[in-house]
Amino acid sequence: MVYARALLMLRDQLRERGVLLVLRFKPCGPIWQDDSSTQDAHVEQEIVEATYVDDEALFLSASSPSLLDKAIDVLFDCLLQCFTRFSLKINWAPGKSEAMLAYRGKHAVKHREARRRDDGKLWVKLPDHANTPYLTVTRSFKHVGGFVSTDGSHNADASHRVKRAMAAYAPIASSVFGSPHFAVTHQREFANSLVFSRLFYNVRLWSNLAGRPLQMLEGVYARVVRAIGGCRRFSGGGDTDYQVRVALEFPSVECLLSRRRLVYASRLLRRQPASLIALLQQTFGHQRMPWTRLLLDNMYLLWRLNPERLGTLPDPTSEPNPWIVVMRDYPTGWKQLVSTMCFYDSSRQSAAALTSLPLQPSLPMHSCEVCGVCFRTVRALNSHRRRKHNIRDQIRCFVDESGICPVCETMLHTRLRVIRHIKRAKGSNMCHATIVQGQIPRLACDRIEHLDAIDTKSRREAHQMGFSHPRANLPARRHR
Repeated sequence: MVYARALLMLRDQLRERGVLLVLRFKPCGPIWQDDSSTQDAHVEQEIVEATYVDDEALFLSASSPSLLDKAIDVLFDCLLQCFTRFSLKINWAPGKSEAMLAYRGKHAVKHREARRRDDGKLWVKLPDHANTPYLTVTRSFKHVGGFVSTDGSHNADASHRVKRAMAAYAPIASSVFGSPHFAVTHQREFANSLVFSRLFYNVRLWSNLAGRPLQMLEGVYARVVRAIGGCRRFSGGGDTDYQVRVALEFPSVECLLSRRRLVYASRLLRRQPASLIALLQQTFGHQRMPWTRLLLDNMYLLWRLNPERLGTLPDPTSEPNPWIVVMRDYPTGWKQLVSTMCFYDSSRQSAAALTSLPLQPSLPMHSCEVCGVCFRTVRALNSHRRRKHNIRDQIRCFVDESGICPVCETMLHTRLRVIRHIKRAKGSNMCHATIVQGQIPRLACDRIEHLDAIDTKSRREAHQMGFSHPRANLPARRHR
């Protein structure tokens, strides 16, 4: 009760200082609100939500970096005043209270670098009456069971879910999912209750389901499905993941998440959380919010797959009211209808990749000079040479730790970025050709080993954060 009073006072002070976000929306309207709808039915809504008493997330957005810095100072001043009045103390330790900071627009780099400390980390200065001088800035933060990232990617969240799902699956992989004494029905129940519940927890809230996050989810999902079907990859079976899903009648990951997203939309229409509905109804340049676009795609797909039951409903964009009535007033029937939607395809797989056809002779092949194994791409060949024969790229032997390209003198800040720059420059400029021709001196062997060890540590830290490679903190700068 005391915490609620402090939040109400914080809301009032932010409103007085002009920092509180106010959006116009249509209450009791569709989530996929269109700009063509009447404007007289819209009302203003303050975007303030408190879901959990002991956790609080404060979001600031501004049209320029300078305005964002001013809003940050106002927010911390109001926050500490309100909490001090009610004798509430904030734990500012890293991992308990952290900030996520993203500058965009003109002078964004200048404002971001002004917050960088001597050790290279970003920080936000707190008012003098706080018990610590600064707040740590992080790229991702775990909140209410999931990870949120500054760049909007779901890599860290997907990696967290994969680890939890595998921790539940690995101990019983052979005794339950690989045992012939368990019926397939029971194995399905174990998978849904123990593994998939962790893997897909709240993934329906993701606004972008593509790329590496989807690949990580599909990897664990395929492993469990293959174990249930008795056709693990190491057993030598030639069936693809698509064929296994069809044979066992397991929908694809995107089908499962589409079902959950449609059921969750029904709950939103029944409960009508004003702040969330107002955010989802916003448009930018006649473009709907990403999550709203995903929801509409799922509705159109359900409409197409159930013509006998939904064929009489109109287009949900032009006439949303009939859809709202079905989704809001008949939740049980809507959930049963959504459960009938089933497809096995994945957007990551092309039509040709869904069958286990042998490689065509007309495709370009790249063979390993050591063992003679052929690959379709140079990238796959290089990965094989590095893993199986410990043959590494020789470009790294000519790049030091300065972060400057030894040929064109472009400042890239890290050695790994310089190596990628030279490898990508093959055929487009003289950086790669100059090194291959021997015009750049080779580094000493002990120095190369030392630099390789540093790069290995950087890659490992990036993988632990959910990224495929170390992220760039500063833009490249060409030599003038």
